[in-house]
Amino acid sequence: MGLKRVMVDAGHGGPPANGLNYGAAANGAVEKDIVLSIALEMRRLFPSVRLTRSTDVGMSLSQRANIANAAKADVFISLHCNAYTPRPDARGWEIFSASGSSSGQLLAQQIHDGVYPVFPSGWPNRGLKTANYHVLTATKMPAVLLEFGFLTNPTDAAWLRKTSSQTALAQAIGESLGLDKAPGEPTGPTPQGLLASILDDLDQLKKLV
Repeated sequence: MGLKRVMVDAGHGGPPANGLNYGAAANGAVEKDIVLSIALEMRRLFPSVRLTRSTDVGMSLSQRANIANAAKADVFISLHCNAYTPRPDARGWEIFSASGSSSGQLLAQQIHDGVYPVFPSGWPNRGLKTANYHVLTATKMPAVLLEFGFLTNPTDAAWLRKTSSQTALAQAIGESLGLDKAPGEPTGPTPQGLLASILDDLDQLKKLV
């Protein structure tokens, strides 16, 4: 792709004030904090990454899109975690692109193929979807919105709370886009990501015994 500017948007942020959406929080996991950690790790690993926010600050959807447009970003990636209180058994991840955006759908497929293997065995794949979310339609570049899992589900929340999981997701997103690593950063899976995968597989095996 030869991407020079990748705008990563950590969803939500800040206190629940001024009409802004604070995001999901359940099972000891807070959406705005998890996605900010992933975004910051992407910025550390990949020099071409820019962030709509780097601290716990509230922003409107229009502000996020405007930042990406002003920066003339090549792609826009919005990071989120899901929640559905009526059904705590709801699980899994999914990626959205804008309806009718072929470039957005291609970007979603590319990220999907690179990121899904990072999740533990048995993690439900809810697939590629379309929706006319504001950050997907107001941005002038291919744009996607990732929902990593349901914080209202104890299994999803426990994995997403781990620093090693957040690091593994950050690396997988960047590598799925073919981004160059920062000098001194190793290529391939990180030790933290490998360890997280092994531990999660062991947890799954224990449940089968």
